[in-house]
Amino acid sequence: MYEREFDAREIEAQYRGLGGFRSSNARLSVRHRRVHYFIPTKYEQSQLATSFDYRAGSSNGLLEMSINYRLSREGVDRTAETFLRVGNGQGEYRLQDGVYVPDPFGDYIRVVEFSGAENVGVKMQRGATLFA
Repeated sequence: MYEREFDAREIEAQYRGLGGFRSSNARLSVRHRRVHYFIPTKYEQSQLATSFDYRAGSSNGLLEMSINYRLSREGVDRTAETFLRVGNGQGEYRLQDGVYVPDPFGDYIRVVEFSGAENVGVKMQRGATLFA
């Protein structure tokens, strides 16, 4: 499997405060990653991961709590490709020994069509811990 193109986006926010608790902090993270693969796999893979963590402690140091939440989803978009003959020198590919190869003066163009999507899975985790 050859990785052709990769893009990712990530958002992260943090909060740190003092108040009724000795200290508290929260962190939120969202990541989206998309990978486009070469032929012959003919699919694109998408991953979305979200996490939230919160931690706080009392002013006397006797009590501390932690809460966390994680959610991730992975999906696959299936595609099909077709090469269409467009005329001499008007395409981006040529047919050579039964294989379409890039050629700026070729006779064929490549058309990629979406043929369906699948959700591979969703995973959720949550937890809370109290330290005394």
